[in-house]
Amino acid sequence: MWEYKVYGPYPVTEEEYPVRNGKRGRPRMASRYSVPSSDAHEFDRIKSSYGCYVFATKWSDSFKPWYVGKTTRTFEKEIFTPHKIAKLDDLRDFQERGSLHVFLIAPEKGRGAKNSTATDNMETFLVGACHRANSQLLNLKKLPKSAWAIVGVTKAKKGARTEGEKALQEFVGG
Repeated sequence: MWEYKVYGPYPVTEEEYPVRNGKRGRPRMASRYSVPSSDAHEFDRIKSSYGCYVFATKWSDSFKPWYVGKTTRTFEKEIFTPHKIAKLDDLRDFQERGSLHVFLIAPEKGRGAKNSTATDNMETFLVGACHRANSQLLNLKKLPKSAWAIVGVTKAKKGARTEGEKALQEFVGG
C-alpha cells in the first residue's frame, strides 16, 4: 500500500508585473504566484517530489477547495504552470473571500519507484471529495458522475441534518 503525507497548507502570494508581449503601448499586468519565503523551508524540501495538490481558500479557520491537480513531473515544475495560473486568475477575487493556500500530498520517502496509478486514483478521490465540499470546484475532469445521492450525507441539503445523516456521513466520508 502506498502511503502519502500532507504538506502545508502553504500560503500562496501573488505579484503583478508588467508584460509587453512584444507589443508597443501600455503593458498588461501578468501575475506570478509563489509560496512566500517564510514558508519556503519545508516547501523547498518537498518541491522536487510528485503527487497531488489542492488549491484552497482559507476563511477564518476553515478551507474551501477550488482546484485539485496531479503532477506528472514535480510540484515545482507543475503547480504554477500557465494552465494553473489561468485557474488561479479565475479566483482573482480570493482576497475578498479568504487567502489562497496550497496543500501538497506526496508519497512517504523511500517507497520505491513512482506509482502513477496510485497517484491517479488519489487524484480521482480528491476531486470527488473536494467537489462535495465545493460544488464550484474548477476541475473539469474526474468530476463525480452519479445517478444517485444520499441527501444530507453525499449531497448538501437545506436546513439541519438529522443525527442519522451526521452519523452515516461520519463513517462513510460523504
